[in-house]
Amino acid sequence: MAFRMLYILGLLLFLLNACNERLASSPETPSSEIITYKNMEMTRADSSEISPAVRLRYRTDSEIITALLINEENNTQIELPSELIDMLYNGLLHIYKSDIEEAQEVTKDYEIHRTVLAGASRRLYLRIDKDQGWARAWLNDILITGNAGIDQLIKEYNLQLIDAIELFTEPDVSAKFKTKKPYNQFALASLFNSRDDVENAGANINIADGDNIEVAMGDNHIQYLFSDGFGDCFAGCIKHYYWSFNVLSDGRVEFVEEYGSPFE
Repeated sequence: MAFRMLYILGLLLFLLNACNERLASSPETPSSEIITYKNMEMTRADSSEISPAVRLRYRTDSEIITALLINEENNTQIELPSELIDMLYNGLLHIYKSDIEEAQEVTKDYEIHRTVLAGASRRLYLRIDKDQGWARAWLNDILITGNAGIDQLIKEYNLQLIDAIELFTEPDVSAKFKTKKPYNQFALASLFNSRDDVENAGANINIADGDNIEVAMGDNHIQYLFSDGFGDCFAGCIKHYYWSFNVLSDGRVEFVEEYGSPFE
């Protein structure tokens, strides 16, 4: 029980830090009433009565989902289409504002957000050998290393150093970064992995199971699948409960179904 509580506390701190980093950088700046991405449209939700904290969490959910969708389509694409983020975000707001009982459950009662693979859009790790002199800059909390190639990538993608630690096994320096702008961190990591002076790089994601939001893109709607995971989620949740909704292009919400392990 104590281990599970520590896991939950650690995950909450991870998500809280990710949200706090962005409070000043995520204003509501709608450009039109209709959002268009490829052949799909979505009516923008009225978010005036939704708190900034709630909006930010759904924006973060949308960025993570977008990063995973783009990586699945093209694992070399670093940039994320802002229109897709905005469309998924507004779909979530339509569900939040819906008076459908099941929509109220997932948004207000259980407050389900994307914890699975959290970090996929804004966090990166690098592991390198400290025998390379430039690596010591990060251990000394210095972002710019003096390595021209590494520093160019840092500046191009506006990386910010979170922390760096020295490990007892090789590669023996592990550094964590965040980006001000959402990217496909898996593809960004590939740029670093292509370098001989980087041993390993990857998206700094939450690898445990937990609550989740997934989407499927339809012709005139987006299907959102919310899931509540419970029971030893650090090792992989033993049980899940699911709710499915369609958000139509005009913003109407349809409840599809619910199923899964009963809550105890």
